[in-house]
Amino acid sequence: MTTQNTKPLLNVLIRTNNRPKGFNRLIESIEKQSFTNIRIIVSADNAETLEYVKDYDCVDEIVEVKRDNNAGRSPHNLYLNDLLKQVKEGFVIIIDDDDHVPDRYAFSRIMKELDPEKLNVVRMKWPNDRVIPEDEYFEQVPFTRKHIGMPCLVFHSDFADLVKFDAQRAADFRAANKMAEVFGVNWIDYIVVNTGNKGNTGAKAENWDIVDD
Repeated sequence: MTTQNTKPLLNVLIRTNNRPKGFNRLIESIEKQSFTNIRIIVSADNAETLEYVKDYDCVDEIVEVKRDNNAGRSPHNLYLNDLLKQVKEGFVIIIDDDDHVPDRYAFSRIMKELDPEKLNVVRMKWPNDRVIPEDEYFEQVPFTRKHIGMPCLVFHSDFADLVKFDAQRAADFRAANKMAEVFGVNWIDYIVVNTGNKGNTGAKAENWDIVDD
């Protein structure tokens, strides 16, 4: 999906696992963006997932990964380290297959405000309309667990080799605080991602309940 122009590149890293409906919704929301200098990099950890990911011409790169269930409680977090290795330039945002971008101007708007020398923090919204970081946690560092999420973090590729995710729960929270400590934070008061995750992580594939806006 990458286009040749002078605008900075936005790398969208996506983990997907047996969620073709959710993945399709996310891809459609990305394809609708008014900002088009986007590189989509996707991880697939089984043959079924790889099969549906390969159907999308807009996906620039597919990274085949292996799940190590002995690594920790959230071994899929390690996929992010593999995805980050494929990033060569531009900015990075991580959006999973139960998320989507509700506003077609979202990427265009934040690209104007991103600071390449800091961790940029945007907002995300849950199905119950809860927005994080909430007002009381906005511009507060260090971050508070459960009040920051993976899609809230946007950073430059120059930092990609310094960002490491572990295989435990709340890896995004720990990575965010590490980046904030090293780089500082640029706050952008704008909702970029809506998540469909209700906490029922076992509900996947065709029976996954997509939450309408």
